[in-house]
Amino acid sequence: MKSDNAMLAGLAFGAAAVSCCSFGLARLLTPSCMYIAPLGVLHGASTIAAAYLRAREWAALSFESYKTQYSVQVDQEGQALVLFVDTLGHGKHPHRYTFHEVLRVTGTGWIRQIHRVELHGERAALQEYLSSIFVAPARELGSGGG
Repeated sequence: MKSDNAMLAGLAFGAAAVSCCSFGLARLLTPSCMYIAPLGVLHGASTIAAAYLRAREWAALSFESYKTQYSVQVDQEGQALVLFVDTLGHGKHPHRYTFHEVLRVTGTGWIRQIHRVELHGERAALQEYLSSIFVAPARELGSGGG
């Protein structure tokens, strides 16, 4: 069933993204997977997995603490909607950054497309937070700071 495949793919994707297991993440994606972000497009499973790893490394180096939570739903079209909430810690000033990633999944459960959906006002609030704590934004496509 398409919705079951989407839910399983979404749960596995969220877990791999949170644990920053680039090998595990790449194994969930079709070789020609496309990542569509507000700042551009990435192509290929290994390229996308490497971008997630670099974004995680940036966060680990830029903040005293970094925690990501996720939840998954399946929409009426059978796409997995993965909601991520990043809590970035810097001194007594934590910040929560929330975004969706919409996963288009093949009939066999492979992720063929990831579309990052920015929630209204989240990017601007994040940029303001980064400026206030003197952290340079990440330059990776789709990354929280990018």
